[in-house]
Amino acid sequence: DSFGNRENIILRHNSAGCQFSKNEILVFGGYDENQKETSDCFKLTVANEQSGECNLQRMSAKIPISEAFAQSNGYLFGKNLYALQNVMNPEKPGEILTNQKRVIKFNNKNWSIIPV
Repeated sequence: DSFGNRENIILRHNSAGCQFSKNEILVFGGYDENQKETSDCFKLTVANEQSGECNLQRMSAKIPISEAFAQSNGYLFGKNLYALQNVMNPEKPGEILTNQKRVIKFNNKNWSIIPV
């Protein structure tokens, strides 16, 4: 597989992703190589299904809170993508609250937090 327009991008571990259209996958959040939470969002476009050629580009849209995802899948409902994001313990930095998740939504332009 080849990646055009790679822009020196490194996809993050514990990021999430979802097929957003017929030939596009969104990858977002996660931890960088220094174990720092990121709000990055990338679009992987399959340019040629036969050859596997893909383009990967960083998007200007950022997730609202830099953090990782325990579940790496996003979910499409209508024209929006939803994801369940980890919530950190405010009293113990670096500890994930196992009984809480944050719901975030992407509307193809911007991310937002959904109050639950």
